[in-house]
Amino acid sequence: MALEFDSLAPGGTGTSENRVSAAHWSPPGRSAIAVVRVAGDVSRLGEAATQLFQSAGNAAWTQLAIGAVSYGQWGRGPTEGVVVTRLGPHQFEISCHGGTAAVEQVLTSLQAAGAIIETWREQLGRTASFLHAECTERLARAATVKSAKLILEHSLQKLPEFAAGLSWEADPGLRDHLAKKIELSLKWAEVGWRLVEGWTLSIVGIPNVGKSALINSLRGTLLDNRKRATKEGSLTLMKL
Repeated sequence: MALEFDSLAPGGTGTSENRVSAAHWSPPGRSAIAVVRVAGDVSRLGEAATQLFQSAGNAAWTQLAIGAVSYGQWGRGPTEGVVVTRLGPHQFEISCHGGTAAVEQVLTSLQAAGAIIETWREQLGRTASFLHAECTERLARAATVKSAKLILEHSLQKLPEFAAGLSWEADPGLRDHLAKKIELSLKWAEVGWRLVEGWTLSIVGIPNVGKSALINSLRGTLLDNRKRATKEGSLTLMKL
């Protein structure tokens, strides 16, 4: 699921400072594809940044139209095949091979061109509202696809709408109503926390009383499950 900075901060330009930063946005470790995002006015980096990408269509990546996608080679000397997408006026996404070497090559070359390297959380914190940054951080920590979908729907879509409707400058007579709305929403806080942290359960009993049968029936309703063997038998690890 793609998250665009410009959509996270209504009316924003996607950058809060006159600097260009690059951050690794995909999870650490090896994967099929890794994502590096560049935030800021890349024209400030000059020709050094433009020369980093040799497009198959001879298009300068810093001049791509918003929404445009371009394939080519990244870097000087040994190059890396990448896909560059312009997400907004000051937002670019560089998709490369998921190995750490490819990511390091992209980040190092951007740093040499004048970009600041930071974490994705730091970059998001500068380019989006505090609320959206917090919700996105929770989304990244979701343990399962189902949990992520729930967080995406309720935190990144419905929560900002709810917050936008709260105005303490309203008529004093409405403040009690607003306070009740907030109190009601806070009752769901533990549900949201569980979507990220999950539950820890222990099923204990003497042998042959149906523990395995109970676990097998529960597994059909849980969001994720894994197995690993132990000397005593089979231990099933489940993530709610």
